[in-house]
Amino acid sequence: SDPDTRGNLKRMLMAKGLEVKCASQVKRALEVLETFSPDLIIEGSNPADPDGSSLAHIYKGSEKSRPIPFLFLTPENTQDSVKLPIHTGNDDMIVKPHDPNALLPEVLFHIIKMEKRRIDREIDSFRQAILKYVPLDLRAPLSAIIGFSEMILGEIDTAEMTDVPAMAENILVAGYRIHERVEKFLTLNELCTQHLTSEFFSLSPTMHMNDRIVRDIISKHYARNKIHSRIAINIKPATMMIHEYYLTIVLKELLENAAQYSNPDSEILVHGSVHDNTYCLSIRDFGIGMNKEEIARLAECAPCRLPADHQSMTHLGLAIVRKVMELCKGEISFDSKKRSHTTVNVYFPMTAGV
Repeated sequence: SDPDTRGNLKRMLMAKGLEVKCASQVKRALEVLETFSPDLIIEGSNPADPDGSSLAHIYKGSEKSRPIPFLFLTPENTQDSVKLPIHTGNDDMIVKPHDPNALLPEVLFHIIKMEKRRIDREIDSFRQAILKYVPLDLRAPLSAIIGFSEMILGEIDTAEMTDVPAMAENILVAGYRIHERVEKFLTLNELCTQHLTSEFFSLSPTMHMNDRIVRDIISKHYARNKIHSRIAINIKPATMMIHEYYLTIVLKELLENAAQYSNPDSEILVHGSVHDNTYCLSIRDFGIGMNKEEIARLAECAPCRLPADHQSMTHLGLAIVRKVMELCKGEISFDSKKRSHTTVNVYFPMTAGV
């Protein structure tokens, strides 16, 4: 580009907080690119080089080149635009207006446009990585975050913002889902790998079980959804050989499974009773249910081993519950009927050594 256009554009872009470097010839521009990595290169259609060479042609053909988009400035009323070295969808061109001040918004518009293209490419690459490597239970919320983020970017581009709050709410919900699933992995890892966990259980910590304890756990972990309104509680007070932290883990996982596999308007029953020297906590839901073969498959799941098909995380919560029961020397059993109900019973010791 000519010196006046180059100088004016540099001053205006720098005034917008952008870092700008200029070169009057292709050779000098290539030297600058050895130490400077720009987000965009603006090149005039008639470079001031004796051989008429183009920076885009030389740079894009170099082994050291990086995928930097080019924006070509062409004078009005010329045919240069059809000769521009636009090799990829990352490049663009604009016709220089007569008023130099009008060039700035044009350049800024194309910078934003190219940045959006870059974000779109990164999002697409991220999506492909998710499809290839991330388990199914994490894919769904990640896909929602990506999809709604793309929609928001599109809304911004068209200045249509009325749906953004709803999209942001969906992104937040998806974020919570990812957080909950990651917490499950971390909890199972803690239970299966830390020697301190076994030592902690060997100390035989106790807690007094009652309705209030259960209601507090439900209120704390399900304040953001409607599960708590479906739960009916009937707890016989008793002293159990388990710390409240681990009881919370068991109750949370069993209630989450009950809510997921039951009719959304049906009750979830939480019942606590004493049987000899054990305390039985029962979670009963009404919905999908299981047949004998499905119950048998659940019984085969090892506490610290996920299903061979790691794409399915259905049994992750159950693996956590099994490990807690193993550590506290408790037991777990199932009773279910297809398309009717499922009851999960967990039995906690009430005296040390049981």
